[in-house]
Amino acid sequence: MAQYDLTNALSEFMDLHLVFPLLEFLSTREIYKSESLMKSKYQLLQNTNMVDFTIDVFHGLHPDEEPPEALHEKRSDVVKQLTELQEKSSQVIEMFQRKDVSDVVEKHRDSQQLWDYLSEHHKFDRERLDDVFHYGKFMYDVGNYAIASTNLDFYRNLAPADSKYYSSAQWGKLA
Repeated sequence: MAQYDLTNALSEFMDLHLVFPLLEFLSTREIYKSESLMKSKYQLLQNTNMVDFTIDVFHGLHPDEEPPEALHEKRSDVVKQLTELQEKSSQVIEMFQRKDVSDVVEKHRDSQQLWDYLSEHHKFDRERLDDVFHYGKFMYDVGNYAIASTNLDFYRNLAPADSKYYSSAQWGKLA
């Protein structure tokens, strides 16, 4: 059965975050040895910010060992970066949770009208919009896809098509 599996051939062309569900699927099919799939997961996770998941997989591979210090350092860096991005985007997120703003968002389907309203009434600017993009992308990088999707949707709906992160937000939504 393994000779018909295309995962190895296709995965080199895929986003790392899309390979993990394939590995999970393969583990349920028992085509490959469980340890081999765990090693593959661990190798893939080295290139992501999904540090807690990496530590869990490490414990699955080496139940009696402590994870490498580099993983703990990377986790500290990721948490620090997450905190910074949350602080930068918190005002925008809080603004969109307010009833008056969410009502206006629902009413205005035209992004330019919505942009005009937000900049006039809430001093919203491109820098704050970029903060939302960076926070959404970071949430994708750490594997929190629901929050990433919400933030990238928000960015895509407000950003003009020629903005520097627009195409990345489009691809993030597809992934």
